[in-house]
Amino acid sequence: MQIVLHYTLGYLKGDIATLTQHDYHVSVPFVIGRSGKIYNLFFSGYWAYHLGPGAIGGNEVQSKRTIGIEISNIGGLI
Repeated sequence: MQIVLHYTLGYLKGDIATLTQHDYHVSVPFVIGRSGKIYNLFFSGYWAYHLGPGAIGGNEVQSKRTIGIEISNIGGLI
């Protein structure tokens, strides 16, 4: 099992709203807020697409083998 870190370009409330949207088709089980608080969006035993269509080994296969964690971030990292 591997962990994949992602980051957002918004605020926590919007990040969680987007990642829990019914037909969004992309999500992660965990979001880390800027305060350091961890939000569990769904049981990590389930999987969700989170790597994108260009993922080495394929999005579905690799998404099933990894745990995605989203870091809530106001802007892009430089």
